[in-house]
Amino acid sequence: MKKYVVGLFAIAIAIVLNSFTMPVKKEVKYLTPYYWYQVNGSGQAIGSPLNPTTKEDRSVAVGYETGCNLTSGDECLAGFETLQSTPVAIPTNNTENMIFKN
Repeated sequence: MKKYVVGLFAIAIAIVLNSFTMPVKKEVKYLTPYYWYQVNGSGQAIGSPLNPTTKEDRSVAVGYETGCNLTSGDECLAGFETLQSTPVAIPTNNTENMIFKN
């Protein structure tokens, strides 16, 4: 019986220490993919899409904003769920699909 005491003691300590461990919540962000277009100072998406073959989310699209400071207005890029014939007015009710100037 004495040879099992050390093992049982180790198991009891593991259970006690494990009961005080705080669970960690991971923040999950759902990023919607879009076709991204440059925006002119008049609030219109212009030109051809910056990603014409596949939709991409914001984390990729921010790499497209080179030259954003050359435009007037606050918007830099606008994302659409479908390919657009430009120029087209940018959506104003949703900022998830917009990338603004720094």
